[in-house]
Amino acid sequence: MRKLFTTLLLTALFFQVHATHFAGGQITYTHISGLDYKVKLKIYRDCSSGGYFGSSAYINIRSISLNLNSSVSLTFIDSGIVSNFCTSIINSCNSMTALNPGYSYANYEAVVSLSAPANDWLFKYEDCCRNGAIGNLLNPSSQNIVLYAKLDNLNALGGFNSSSQFLIHDQLVYNINQPYSINQS
Repeated sequence: MRKLFTTLLLTALFFQVHATHFAGGQITYTHISGLDYKVKLKIYRDCSSGGYFGSSAYINIRSISLNLNSSVSLTFIDSGIVSNFCTSIINSCNSMTALNPGYSYANYEAVVSLSAPANDWLFKYEDCCRNGAIGNLLNPSSQNIVLYAKLDNLNALGGFNSSSQFLIHDQLVYNINQPYSINQS
């Protein structure tokens, strides 16, 4: 028994666990000055996955017209539970045996210095795996999640640009047959 426990412990130490069951996410960027942008990544996962969010996340930044392609590490900022349930309802973030789904999020960010203006900058995040409960994907838990944001800082008014920032709260679950309106201001 001791030998089995030691083997399992050593095996666990050599394999890195990542968040699985990704439910969604977004990449945004804000112009700071010159060619510097604050890039933010927010990712959501199904709490029933049992995984965790890492201390950093990598995004790919590329411009085909400038023939540039690089990877940038974003620093972990914070994480939490998406609280869109009544407090009396137990979800999978509170209990792994709960029937109601629960979702958590993590925020990452970094300041990125681009080398030159271009009309085809692409910020891309990709990781495995999607939430297995997604109904419109074939075998979703074997599919990667891919998020991206495009930046044109060549033709933008004033030469700079920032992505859209939405002021609505996280809402990943909606009630069936209940009206819901979104204020997109």
